[in-house]
Amino acid sequence: MAVRVFIAVAVACAAAARSADACSCSDPGPPCRAMLLTDAIFVGKVTEIRDPSANAQPDENLPRLFRRVNFLVEEPFRAAGVKKGATLVVLTGFGGGDCGYAFVIGERYLVYARHFPDTNHLFTGICTRTRALAEATPDLEYLRARHEPDRLAGIEGTIHELARDPSTKDTHMVGPLRGATVVARRQGDGKQWEARTDAQGWFRFWGLTFGKYEVRAVLPKNFIPAATIRDDVIVESGVCGWVYMLATPWP
Repeated sequence: MAVRVFIAVAVACAAAARSADACSCSDPGPPCRAMLLTDAIFVGKVTEIRDPSANAQPDENLPRLFRRVNFLVEEPFRAAGVKKGATLVVLTGFGGGDCGYAFVIGERYLVYARHFPDTNHLFTGICTRTRALAEATPDLEYLRARHEPDRLAGIEGTIHELARDPSTKDTHMVGPLRGATVVARRQGDGKQWEARTDAQGWFRFWGLTFGKYEVRAVLPKNFIPAATIRDDVIVESGVCGWVYMLATPWP
């Protein structure tokens, strides 16, 4: 199995960190990508949570399977007409297999929500970048600075480390690869940028000019070289390129 680089790919993952039961998710990607795929993003405080039995009405055209969470909006980032101080209702599941988020009354969150199919109701869950505000620092750094000139074009990504079972030769996920060097090379003039992965395996290139880039990782010697795989990232205004790498050990 060679090192694979995926551009803007949905990566299947288990959301066990936020749910005791199985919930299969697609990675929403970095904040810059998640923003483009999300209808509403805001910081809000939970003021009320109501179960379907207490609020679902037959004419609402909604399954009786969702909790309603009322938020007091403190900082809106993306949502037409939503202002600070407004109350916004967001649906979520009960947790477990339905991927619902376990909100707590009185707590503050950064919420990424999309419109429920065929209605104007917003929905969120653990498969989005919704998270407790204390865990949302990387998201807030991007969202608050996204209109600055050096944030108009960039590339973000992650590297996860695989390990190989010596008896079966099968690989399994270990976790983020920290401290790896990543190189982005602009095609045409060959100009290069370097970054290193953080404790979560994230790397970021911002302030780039528009165009096509080759991204590769300089991995430790015990991994198959990522340079054996070439992938191009198209960098456009307001859209970040997204790269996901697996660091695979030698057979």
